[in-house]
Amino acid sequence: MVDAVSMGNSLTLVHPEKYAASIDPSSGFAQYGTPNHPYVSYGAYVLKEWDANARLVFNKNYDYVLKETINYKSQVIEIVSNTAEAYNLFKRGDTSVLGLTKDYYAEFAEDERVKKSWEGFPQYMIVNQSGSMLTGEQKHTHPTIIYDQKFRQALMYGFNNKEFAYTIYAPNTPSIMPMPVDAVHYLYDPIYYSESEAHRQVVEELGFELDDYLYAPETAKSLFNEAYEAWLEEGNSGPVTLRYISDNDEFSISLDNYIKESYENLFKDENGNKRLIIDIVNLDGAGLEYHTENLNFDLVLANVGFGHSEIAWIQYAAFALNPTVIGGRDFGLNHPFYGEMELVDGVMKHVHVADYLNSEIEVDLSNGYNYMKAQDPDELSAENKALLNMLDENGIYKGPLNPLLNHVFTFSSSVYYASPEEPFPGASHDLHNLTAAFEKVFLEYVPLIPTVTRSSATIYADYVQIDWPAYSNAFGWGAARYRYLITDPDFADRAK
Repeated sequence: MVDAVSMGNSLTLVHPEKYAASIDPSSGFAQYGTPNHPYVSYGAYVLKEWDANARLVFNKNYDYVLKETINYKSQVIEIVSNTAEAYNLFKRGDTSVLGLTKDYYAEFAEDERVKKSWEGFPQYMIVNQSGSMLTGEQKHTHPTIIYDQKFRQALMYGFNNKEFAYTIYAPNTPSIMPMPVDAVHYLYDPIYYSESEAHRQVVEELGFELDDYLYAPETAKSLFNEAYEAWLEEGNSGPVTLRYISDNDEFSISLDNYIKESYENLFKDENGNKRLIIDIVNLDGAGLEYHTENLNFDLVLANVGFGHSEIAWIQYAAFALNPTVIGGRDFGLNHPFYGEMELVDGVMKHVHVADYLNSEIEVDLSNGYNYMKAQDPDELSAENKALLNMLDENGIYKGPLNPLLNHVFTFSSSVYYASPEEPFPGASHDLHNLTAAFEKVFLEYVPLIPTVTRSSATIYADYVQIDWPAYSNAFGWGAARYRYLITDPDFADRAK
C-alpha cells in the first residue's frame, strides 16, 4: 500500500490527445510541456502564451472546480535579466507587483502598498561577556569595559536599526527585540507582542517612541563617555578594541564594514580620534563556528531563533535572559554567565552569574491567577501550584526575576502553555505583562543588541487590492479569494 501511494504521488495528469500530438516522430520522445506543446491545465489557470525566456501568460481556467475563488482573470510573468529591469517595469506601470531587494527597498520602506512577510528569525549582535574557552595564542581576552552596563547600553542606543534594515540589510524590519517582531504568544492572537500596550509602555518609559527603535546617538555618546572614563581610571589605555568575528563572504563583509564605521565614527573624541576600534576577523564557515561556540569573540552578528513566531513569552525569556537553558552556548549565547572560566572539581567552567537574575520585577498575572483558583487544586501541576503560591491575592507577582523565569522554562507544564489559541480569557494579556517585565530587565542589562527581524517585502500597484488584513503566521497574506484588481469591472465597487 505504501509503495502504491508513493507511486501515485509521482503521477502527472496529461491530456491524451495533446500528449500524443507532441511526440516527435524522429526521436519518439514527447514534447509535452514545452512552449510548442504546453501543458493543458486542470488547475486554476491555463497557459495562454509562452514566449521562451521572455513572457508567460496564464488565463483563468473557467472549468476549474474552485473557479469562484480565483479573482485574477489573467496573470502575466515577465522574465527579466536583472532586478533593475524589474524595478523599471514597475515604476513605469508596466507590471503590477515587485519583489523588493536591497537596492530598491529604502525607496518604498514606508509605502503602505508594501506587504511584508516574516521569516521567523531575529538578528542581533551578541555582546559576549563570557571568557574564551580556548587557550594559548588563540585565546582572546575581553577588554574589561565590556562588563560595564553603560558601555553595552551605549552600543545599543548607538545602533541605527532603521538605516541598517532599510539600506544595508534590506529588505528587513528594524527591531529592538531578540525574537521576531511578529512574535505572538498564541497562533490566533490578534496582535503581535510588539504591537501591545505593554511593549509600548516599556519603550515610552525609556523616553522613546516606537518608531525610534531606541536609536539615540547623543545618549549613546554620553553613556560611552562615562564608561570610557571609568575604564581609563582603572589603568587602561585607549582606544577600546573589540574582536568582531564574521563570515568571509562579500555580503557579510558589507554588514561588518557598516557596523565598524558606524561605531568608530560615533564614539570619536572631540578631536576626531577613535576611542573604539572594531577589529573585524573574517573567517570561513568552520572557523566562524569554532570561534563562536568557544566564545572567542567580543561581538558577532547572529540569526539564532526558533524559526517561527509563536510562544513569544518563551522566546523572549530564552534569548534575552538565559539562552543556556536551550543550548545557546554553542551559538555564542552564554549569558547570564560572564567572566573567565574557573577550575571546579577538575573541570573548567563559567561560574560567575550576572545579578540581573535577581532583579526585582512586578507582573500582573491576575487572569491566570483567577483561572487557577477556579480549578480543582488536585488537577494543577506542581509547577502551576508553585506559580499560584508566588502570586498575591490580586494575582500580582512581586519578587526576583529568576523564579518566574524558571516557571517559563517548565513551559509544557505551565497553565499558559497552549496552541493555537489562549487557554483561558486574558492569558495573552498576562503574557504581554510578563514579557514586558522581561524586556525591562533585558534593555537595562543589554547582553544582545537587536538589529532586525528577517523579512521579505513585496509592493503592489495601486489597483491591486488585498483584503486580508495583516500577515498571518498561519495563512500568510491570505488565499487567492482575497485578492482582486479594482480595474476589473467585477470588483470596481470595492475600490477604497
